[in-house]
Amino acid sequence: MREAVRSALEHGVRIGAHPGTEDREGFGRRGLDLPAGRIAEQVRRQIEALEGITVQEGAALSHVKLHGALYNATAAGGELARVVLKAIAKATRCQTLFVLAGSPLVAMAHAAGFAAVEEAFPDRGYQPDGNLIPRGAPGALIEDPSAVARRAVELAVRGRARTLCIHGDSENAVRNAEAVVAALRAAGITISPATTVP
Repeated sequence: MREAVRSALEHGVRIGAHPGTEDREGFGRRGLDLPAGRIAEQVRRQIEALEGITVQEGAALSHVKLHGALYNATAAGGELARVVLKAIAKATRCQTLFVLAGSPLVAMAHAAGFAAVEEAFPDRGYQPDGNLIPRGAPGALIEDPSAVARRAVELAVRGRARTLCIHGDSENAVRNAEAVVAALRAAGITISPATTVP
């Protein structure tokens, strides 16, 4: 974490916490059957660890975004989302959350005092209800950079999203990012940090 924080500061990149369930084998992308309180405690510990390092390095967290299966589970709202929001509020003074655009978590985050920045995924497929297609299912991943770029422009123009996520662990991550930036600029869309809500 310290190395990542130092690299972010060196390159002028904002630092966000990305906590999830402690599932190293599944990279946090498996839905684990854990009590909500235990998940909340894991989230709190992860954020506090990163924020401690960030402060030591003379910086601050700009946002929090949940990871993987936990991101999807809390997007649906409900008790898990409520408990996790409380854990985030306890762990950090950072008030900006990145949440799935159009999800019930948007209103819950606002009600809990957070600035909810709605997010979309140009490299992921969506279900008709607005949720992401589960990984491993047909259409879950969009891997062609030109297709990812087209989706990014569409999401930016027609959707509610104010920030876009490009997964860094995909095979074409760098090519996808370059294609998205070029396509957004060509469409006249301004690219800037999405850490505040107007």
